[in-house]
Amino acid sequence: MWVALPPAAALAAILPEAIDSLSDRHAMARLTSKVSEILHLDAAFESAAQISSTHLLLPSQFEVADEEHKDMSALYTKAMVRGTTGSAGRQAYDLVRASRRRCASCNERMTTTVDHYLPKHRFRALAISPQNLTPMCGECNTNKGMYYGKTSDSRSIHPYFDDFDAIRWLDAAVNDSDLVVEFSVVKNVLNIEDEKRAEGHLKRLKLHSFYSQKAAAEIVGFAHLLEKRHAQGGQRAVEDLCTEFEATWRSSEVNSWKAATWRACALSQFFCDGGFKSFVG
Repeated sequence: MWVALPPAAALAAILPEAIDSLSDRHAMARLTSKVSEILHLDAAFESAAQISSTHLLLPSQFEVADEEHKDMSALYTKAMVRGTTGSAGRQAYDLVRASRRRCASCNERMTTTVDHYLPKHRFRALAISPQNLTPMCGECNTNKGMYYGKTSDSRSIHPYFDDFDAIRWLDAAVNDSDLVVEFSVVKNVLNIEDEKRAEGHLKRLKLHSFYSQKAAAEIVGFAHLLEKRHAQGGQRAVEDLCTEFEATWRSSEVNSWKAATWRACALSQFFCDGGFKSFVG
């Protein structure tokens, strides 16, 4: 749910060459006869994404024909994933992957694959539509699976058409009892619809537990410095250090899980007054 640059490639420039790359002449003929229809459906998806209405799109609207069910999937695999270096399809695929070094969904793990915003097995005509392809890590891709939102407040967040980076929405708090940093969505800063979408995003991609694990490792990594500051100035010194860490990460990424972690630590009297030692032990 972090912004990524949309691919410059247009489907109209990719589709003819992609079809020509197929070895099945019958599949080539079937798809060639459907080029205009596929381009029309690609434009319909982009228009819906621009006005936040992809939840109104139905899989049945994106069926090309019964024979094309396997053809569109083959087109994605053969022309994009396994496409020849330098081909239009492969270049478009590589551009999507390279549009963001880190996964646009978790903003932590490296981008290793491409996800279909609307799943290609349900919205078949969008199998190679560049605007439907987003940069993602393998873990987020697996966790998302074939999910797509069917209501306005359950829509997945699209890194090309949604911008959640302008405001701090990712929050965290130190759970003194369980010795864990727990992540959540800040209440009442996003509109109600987007707040539900953000909450669904964290839950669906299992980011609560992922960020908590990363936060624990982060704290352990700075245990020596925390202990040194505590010995020098007690609770206030640790609080100041955590605030410094938050500011450092916040300056580059408003919704960094690290910024949220250190903010939570700075606000926890338990943590700053020596409780951080419990996270290390």
